[in-house]
Amino acid sequence: MQSPIETLPVELLLQSLSHLRHHDLYNLMRVSRRYKEFIEPLLWRKIELHFPGFHTRYAQKELQEEEAAAGRPYHLFDSVSKYNPNDEYYYRDLFNAYHEKSALFLEPFQPFTKWGPARAVQLAELVRWLCIEIQEDTQFHRTGKKQEFWNALASFRNLEYLEVSAFAIPRETKSEIPFQHPAHSMDKLRTLRLRGFVPKEFVQYVCENAARITDLELSLIDEPVEGSLEPYLIALEQNGPIPIENSYSNSYEWVEGDSIWPRPLAALTPHLVSQLTCLSRLYLCMPSRVEGEDIFYSVDAENRIMSEWIGLLCACKQSLVHLILDLRPVAKETALDNSSNNEYMSDERRGAYADGFEHFEHFVLPVLLDEDPWPALRTIHLFGIDVPPRTRFPDVEIIVGLGKWMVGMHTGDGDIANGPDVLGADSVSDDEIISDDSWNRRWLLSDRK
Repeated sequence: MQSPIETLPVELLLQSLSHLRHHDLYNLMRVSRRYKEFIEPLLWRKIELHFPGFHTRYAQKELQEEEAAAGRPYHLFDSVSKYNPNDEYYYRDLFNAYHEKSALFLEPFQPFTKWGPARAVQLAELVRWLCIEIQEDTQFHRTGKKQEFWNALASFRNLEYLEVSAFAIPRETKSEIPFQHPAHSMDKLRTLRLRGFVPKEFVQYVCENAARITDLELSLIDEPVEGSLEPYLIALEQNGPIPIENSYSNSYEWVEGDSIWPRPLAALTPHLVSQLTCLSRLYLCMPSRVEGEDIFYSVDAENRIMSEWIGLLCACKQSLVHLILDLRPVAKETALDNSSNNEYMSDERRGAYADGFEHFEHFVLPVLLDEDPWPALRTIHLFGIDVPPRTRFPDVEIIVGLGKWMVGMHTGDGDIANGPDVLGADSVSDDEIISDDSWNRRWLLSDRK
């Protein structure tokens, strides 16, 4: 005899089930084959792999309200109940717990999966919305097999929303297999948000149907220089002038063995940039050099990213509604010992320190201020950037935020001293969600391998 719930029309039943947590749906799916048939697509449709409230917590302060209203499908699972919200390491523990979940989520889509390729394809095609982080392969020490993160992500061919935060992966746990362009494209993709160390080949792949994308965020960092800087500089010398500069010295001997800034990655080809003509929301972020720091930066990388920003702004001028530009001054890791994000940004985002802003002002700002109209533009958010003349945008709301820093690792190889947010160490906004940011510093200095 059928239970009363099984007599309900499928549409009504699915509407009722949409209010359940993923954990509850998983348990219900195991009741019968019929339940599994219509619950499994619901279970896999939207996947958010950060802890509840993560994106609001680590968004720029001026964007937190927008983020809180986004209605992300956060997953809850029972094991996090053991963590004490009053503990100073609470958010670190949450972050680590959910990182394990991200790694396990991708396992079925690896070449070594026990599920079989047919089952992996079936599940991947159910996913429409995915927010995931890519970090050091913690499963490698358990399985002895290196995950192919980017090839696995390419199997989600029906995605409409993709958000990836990618940490730098150490060589010992990184797969030697490069990204392999699949035969299919992500032709349903509308929202694409990429942060951190995402390979250029993967970025170009997901942007192949650029004309369909309406919401784009690019906050990309080039891979750290492996080992000593010396081979890196020798390679650059062989291809022309060394694009590494410093206010103190340009000598090769002084450069050797010292630090290099995290380098922005311009991943799009000119053709792809020209096809991004339907964007309604554009968020662009890059590390910004600070004059007076004895760290070296790549002029070539900075020129390429500025050219990419100019191209994107020109391509989407007729459609753009919301523009967000974010320059993040890079500090040494030692700054964590005596400064908070807000103190650093208040002291060094303007004047002689804002060397990166001067470059932006020279190349990108003229594109914003030229005479061609921005017919759809309604809001401009600026972080680490001074306000453009409001007379140029009388009908546009311009919001200026203090912004955030980006802290370079003590290794000096272009890596970032990450907190839970892939782009920064001290990432709690200046509304002081927690009053003491020392949990970030202790985590970075004691737990990072």
